[in-house]
Amino acid sequence: MINALGQPQRILLIGGTSDIGLAIVSKLATRDTEVVLAGRHLDALHAAGAHLGDAVRAIDVVQLDVADTASHAHVLGEQFSRDIDVVILAAGVLPEQGQAMADPHSAVESLAVNGFGAASLTLLSHQLLAKQGHGQLVLLSTVAAARPRPSNFIYGAGKVMLDFLGQGLVESPDPRVNVLLVRPGFVHTKMTVGMPAAPFSVSAARVADCVAQWSASARRSRVIWVPSLLANVSRVLTMLPLAVLKRLDR
Repeated sequence: MINALGQPQRILLIGGTSDIGLAIVSKLATRDTEVVLAGRHLDALHAAGAHLGDAVRAIDVVQLDVADTASHAHVLGEQFSRDIDVVILAAGVLPEQGQAMADPHSAVESLAVNGFGAASLTLLSHQLLAKQGHGQLVLLSTVAAARPRPSNFIYGAGKVMLDFLGQGLVESPDPRVNVLLVRPGFVHTKMTVGMPAAPFSVSAARVADCVAQWSASARRSRVIWVPSLLANVSRVLTMLPLAVLKRLDR
């Protein structure tokens, strides 16, 4: 359970190799925190854990296939045999739009992770946190869920499912679980290496700072944009004619 100083004692990062997720863990964790990294590839999880070094009390890794929704209840149930203070859902893939359009199977695979898999893990995590009676759930969405863009609408399609679920949990709050829905813009990570940076781009550390500020506050369920200016930009994007949006998306 979160201690008297507001510090989490156990954190579960789903998407355990995510640059943003690891940055958030680094901000929230202390030397008394146990961290669980969950993902598909154990070698990559161990390498990610090594970067946390001695900054935390202990690091465990657990194999979890986000696309395999049938396995989620068992894997999460085992982790919740002990209290978890914070669950961070940072799992996701960024499909190349042209390839996904040419190969519908590839597009569906990305939707299985960003959409159905993320939805399953969101709902199960929320249920288990409520059952234990306390906890924080951090969901990493994206500005790409605000409106389909010609260059990445397949990625955005999966994220819309997570984003809508997150909105629903925020707007129908359970007093036992504090939910944070995070909508970053372009974030400089290994997943976006080689891509031209979009306006209002930020670092993973900037996203982590915003999450840490929320966690240190009253921790009421809410939605945040990173940077905050994106909230207004998104409202404008939803009203733009498609012809204008296409020109901006080049």
